[in-house]
Amino acid sequence: MALRRELKVWEGVALSLGIMGPTIAMALDGTAPAGEIGTKVPLAFLLALIGIALVGYGFVRLSRYISHAGSVYALVGVTLGPRSGFVGGWALWGFYFVSVAASSAAAALFGVAFLNSVGVHGNIPWLPLALLSVALCWVLNSRKIKIAARSLLAIEVISVTLVVILCVVVFFPST
Repeated sequence: MALRRELKVWEGVALSLGIMGPTIAMALDGTAPAGEIGTKVPLAFLLALIGIALVGYGFVRLSRYISHAGSVYALVGVTLGPRSGFVGGWALWGFYFVSVAASSAAAALFGVAFLNSVGVHGNIPWLPLALLSVALCWVLNSRKIKIAARSLLAIEVISVTLVVILCVVVFFPST
């Protein structure tokens, strides 16, 4: 079965951007480390950025010489051997599994906060909201890839717009 190009460049960028979820990083990732390391959070994020950039650079360099659709499994397997490739592939699968759980828990956290803010008070269970978010993602991802890419782009554009509005309100409050 031959691979065929289904996405335009901007849709590929949208898919990558949506998967990275910059708005969720802005919303959640700063508060937990701040409790542990205080004012050094920007430095920790900078070091993490450097580490991730180096891993990305490694993938780019390897992809120039190794043409394979197997991602981590193939790149690690070809360079370090099949056992290492096997471990790398399973580690990536583990990351994907954990990221689904973490993302759905975050969606439930925001869903509960939203329901509380609109007046639905009480002991709102988070698990049904998390499962609903997983089901919605499954529906979007079981369709054509263009639908998922465009949906992710729309969600990120809306989210970034809301974050910018929040920044304006915080920095320039009405008196």
